[in-house]
Amino acid sequence: MRKILLIIDNLGSGGAQNQMTMLAVLLKNHGYNVEVFFYYPQSFFEYRLESAGVKTHKMDKSSRYSFDVIWNLTKLRYKNKSMITISYLTTPNFYNVFTKLLTLGKSKAIISYRSSTSIPQLSKLSKIKYWFINTFADHLVFNSKHERDNWTKFYPKLLIKSTCIYNYVDLKRFKLRKNFVRKRKLLVVGSVSPDKNGIIVIEALNQLRNKFDIDLTWFGQKIFTITKRREYILEMECKIKEYNLEDVWTWLEPTEDIEHIYPKYDALILASKKEGLPNVVCESLSTGTPVLISNVLDHPLLVKDEYNGFLFDPDHAPCLVSAVEKLYCMNDLEYKEMCRNAREHATNLFGEQFFLNNYLDLIDK
Repeated sequence: MRKILLIIDNLGSGGAQNQMTMLAVLLKNHGYNVEVFFYYPQSFFEYRLESAGVKTHKMDKSSRYSFDVIWNLTKLRYKNKSMITISYLTTPNFYNVFTKLLTLGKSKAIISYRSSTSIPQLSKLSKIKYWFINTFADHLVFNSKHERDNWTKFYPKLLIKSTCIYNYVDLKRFKLRKNFVRKRKLLVVGSVSPDKNGIIVIEALNQLRNKFDIDLTWFGQKIFTITKRREYILEMECKIKEYNLEDVWTWLEPTEDIEHIYPKYDALILASKKEGLPNVVCESLSTGTPVLISNVLDHPLLVKDEYNGFLFDPDHAPCLVSAVEKLYCMNDLEYKEMCRNAREHATNLFGEQFFLNNYLDLIDK
C-alpha cells in the first residue's frame, strides 16, 4: 500500500492539528503507511501519533524565510516518489505543492484550507501564492461549505477538484452527557485572539451578571509573542478588571481531557466572526452540550436556532445576552431535549465513516 505523508506546521493544540493527527491515526488503523512532517516545536498532539505508532519527521525551522523545510521535504519525497501528500493550512500547502514540482510532480498533492479567507482583500503577493498552490495541487479540501463556495465563486475552475469534508469527532470518546442539570456555568474553548471575539463575551457577561449568577471558564492558550494576540489579550484582561468580573471569569490552559470538560458546563459559546469549521463546536455538540454561536459562515448548518443551541449576531453583545437568557429560561425538559438534539445532529455530521471515506476516495482515485 502506498505511503501517505501528512504535512503541517506544528502539532500544537489548534483545530487543524487536532484534525490532521486524527486523520493520521484513522489512515494508520485502515492499513496505510502514514508519516507526519512538521517544522515548529509545538507538540500538544504528538502523544496521539506516538500511541498509534505513526512515524513523525520533526525539524526546527531555522528562520521564517529559510529553505530548510523545502530541502528536508524534498529529500523525503525523492525517497518515496509515489507517496501521496496531504497538507493543512496555507504555508504547509505551499511547501506541499512546491516540493511536488521539485520532484517532477510524480506524487499526488492534496491540500486543505481550514479557515475563512477574504479573497478580495488579499494582497497581490498573496493572490499569486494562492494561485500557485491551487493551480498545481491535485485536489483541494475545505472543511466548510462556505469556504469552498467562497473560492469557487472567484475561481470557478477549482470546482472540479474541490471537496468539502466536515471535521471528524470520535463519538466513542465524546459521549452524550449523563447530567442535564444546569449549573449556571458557561464555557469558551480556543486560543485567545481577535478572531475569537472575546470582548463581546465579556460585554455580555457584564450585562448578565445582575440577572443570572453565571460563571464563565475559557480554556485556551494565551500567546503573547504574536503582537495582535498580545494586544487583544491585554484588552480583554483590562475589560474584565474594569467590569469587576475577576470572580466569575476563569482562564485555563488547553487540556487533553477536553471530552470530560464539555458536560460540566451548560453551553459552549463561540463568538467568532472568522472560522473554518470549529472543532470545539463539533465536540461540544457530540457530548450533548448546546452551543451559543455567531450567525455566520457554516454555523447555521451546525447549530439550528432553538434546536441544539442558539444563534446570535457577533457584532452586538445584547444578542448574545438574549441567547443566554433563552438558555436559562427553558424548563428542564426543554433543556434535556436540546442536549439530545445536539448529540443526534453531531452524529449525523461528524461520524468517522463519512470523514474517512471522503479522504480514501481522494487517496485511491
